[in-house]
Amino acid sequence: MPDLPRLRRVLAALGALIVVAAVVAPGSIARAQSDEDLGPWDGSSFPDVTKRTPTFELTGQFEKEADDRLIDEEIESVRVVFDDTPELPDGCTVPDPIVDNGNGERSASTDPAQLTYSFTVPDDHEWLCNGRYRATATATTNRFADPQAIEATITVAIPPVPVGGVGASAAGDPDPETGATEDDPETVTVTWQRVADEDIVEGQGYRVQRAGPGGDAAFETIGDVIAQDDVPEDGGSFDDVVAVPGEYRYRVQTLRQGPDGPDGAPVPSPAADTPTAAVEVAGPPPPPTSTPGVTAPPTTRALQLPSVGPGTDNPRATPPTISVPSPPTTLDTGFNDELDYGDRDIPEPGEELAGQGQSVIETPSEGAGLLGPVAGAMVLLGWAGHVAYLNRLAKQF
Repeated sequence: MPDLPRLRRVLAALGALIVVAAVVAPGSIARAQSDEDLGPWDGSSFPDVTKRTPTFELTGQFEKEADDRLIDEEIESVRVVFDDTPELPDGCTVPDPIVDNGNGERSASTDPAQLTYSFTVPDDHEWLCNGRYRATATATTNRFADPQAIEATITVAIPPVPVGGVGASAAGDPDPETGATEDDPETVTVTWQRVADEDIVEGQGYRVQRAGPGGDAAFETIGDVIAQDDVPEDGGSFDDVVAVPGEYRYRVQTLRQGPDGPDGAPVPSPAADTPTAAVEVAGPPPPPTSTPGVTAPPTTRALQLPSVGPGTDNPRATPPTISVPSPPTTLDTGFNDELDYGDRDIPEPGEELAGQGQSVIETPSEGAGLLGPVAGAMVLLGWAGHVAYLNRLAKQF
């Protein structure tokens, strides 16, 4: 026969161990965003978040299938514990655990029987360092059910303090006749105010960016990151070389170590808080323009005809200088009822032309000097005969 008293003691001890395990053993920890089956807690959520401010709030929700026999079952509290992953550098700490002692919003349903508890825990801790942190929320009910824990990742990416005033100036290096070119570029100097040392965290530096030419161009990084220790107390400067004329904009971003550590991408200062400066890079001068309908007077060039006739003592043997207009250099703008003769002396109607009656070209002939007197005598002789005829006719009456 078995020893009944001893068997009873063993069974009692095993029962006690089962009860203790049910009370103190934590439930499984799972990511609420995964496809892992959470059993009666399936439907609970604790979303990953990315925060860019030192303090913030965390929200989540627990759901649990209720036991129909335990109609008064409810979720009593939620405890959130933080941990760093990977390990944080020296000087960085994680917040203390945060407990929500039943201050959340509860709801229950009977078909199916389900408990819902939405929680919001304020985070009053100031996150000193950017990084990725693990938050574990654990819900506890008022029954002997196992506590349920779910995890979320908190990405902290707080931007750095922005720089002060930014300036940009062009040196005026290129030839004014050509402006900025590949062979003769312009030098633009960008300046900014240095951030105070007490505002520097996590290896902060500076990054210069340029946009242009044109007001719609996007900013792009030029040059390497400039460390805080390389910037003088009176401010930083950077020289950019530009070969294309136009309007350019410059800005200087401050940089802070990002959530992935020194080997990851840094977090820049917000664009809205980063000052910019504009500068105009000169090009070649514009071509001359003319007013429509107005043409400049044509230039003239002298045409000297060769001397004709025997000798040069006779002034009529040397023709005058003739002004011949040069070909026009402006476009024909159409009909104009008033011609523009410039500064030339054009006679009005009724005036004699200068030099009228002078022959430009004269052909010499023998006896040309007697032709005038003979012609005059013949005219007088004709008039005398005409007068004599009229006198005889008058005597008949």
